[in-house]
Amino acid sequence: MTHKPQGIDVSDWVKLCERFASEKFQKISIKNKKNQAKNEIPPTVGSHSLARTVDTSRRGGQEVPETKQWKMAHYSEERKAMINEKADILWVILIYIPNFK
Repeated sequence: MTHKPQGIDVSDWVKLCERFASEKFQKISIKNKKNQAKNEIPPTVGSHSLARTVDTSRRGGQEVPETKQWKMAHYSEERKAMINEKADILWVILIYIPNFK
């Protein structure tokens, strides 16, 4: 229970730490880790969901077609490329093979 963030009440911090340490929470966490490991093309949108990112763009008046949404979710700005080879292959299919499903 060390490293309590500023602005968090001590009693709230204790409750949060107890929740994270609970057996129920740990089981869910292990299940989520296993599910994430199965994701062959991880998203690159960070802490914001793709839906939130798209909504923000649309509210700004920007059109966001499905192909652009897919690229937003799997393109790494840092690497200037898709997140991995599978993402790159699917991107090529989406762009160059119309109506691919």
